[in-house]
Amino acid sequence: MVELRKIDAGNYLKILGMELPRQQQSFVASNAASLAEAWVFYDTARPFAIYHDDEPVGFLMFDFGKGPREVEIWRFMIAPEHQGKGYGTAALRAAIAWLKEQNRFDRVRINYVEGNGAAQAVYRKVGFRETGEREGAEVVMTKSSASASASPQIAEKDSEQSAELNASQSMESNETGEMNGNASAAVEEKATTAIKEEQKTETVQSEPKEAEKAVEMKPEEAIQPVESTIPEVVHTVDDIYDFDDISGRDVDSKC
Repeated sequence: MVELRKIDAGNYLKILGMELPRQQQSFVASNAASLAEAWVFYDTARPFAIYHDDEPVGFLMFDFGKGPREVEIWRFMIAPEHQGKGYGTAALRAAIAWLKEQNRFDRVRINYVEGNGAAQAVYRKVGFRETGEREGAEVVMTKSSASASASPQIAEKDSEQSAELNASQSMESNETGEMNGNASAAVEEKATTAIKEEQKTETVQSEPKEAEKAVEMKPEEAIQPVESTIPEVVHTVDDIYDFDDISGRDVDSKC
């Protein structure tokens, strides 16, 4: 198991004795320099030893002074004899989990020297991404501390919240189903009413046609005294056309 432990009188000499090979020394300051800076910047620096079981395998130091809700992994190294064993990835995950427990930070920051492909790969593996910023020769990467693995208590709370949300969604679904059922019934009733109205309209529209047939007369039958016959016919035709016009408006308004 890989974990972080405080540096104290019992392990500081082992941390000071860890030295990187020459080709890696330009990537990170020595542990001696880092512990000296931790003494000077004691209000914001937080140094830790990285342990695998009961053996120290590396060093890590936080900087709590980067800004509101932001923290930086200021120094990070794995002793050369322990590199390539997955301790670096496990140590970073342990560091992010520890930061999450502090409930003080929303974003974690870490830098790597351009050309240090091994560090870049490890950082990306645990979720860090380049921001496009640079600090001198160093490339800046960040990660949300909220994406760290949740503790069992947090996971249980999230599960309860998820259950409540599902129950709420189920109730909303039932209510939506009832609303849809009521809406369907209303639509069906409206359609039935429309059909009945249409039937009434067809009946009303058929009456003018019968009236028109009554008006159509043979020439010999139409020869009647002018004063008595024509006014009736004209009156009947006017009624028909007025009725057609009114019937048309009623049909349009109902449609």
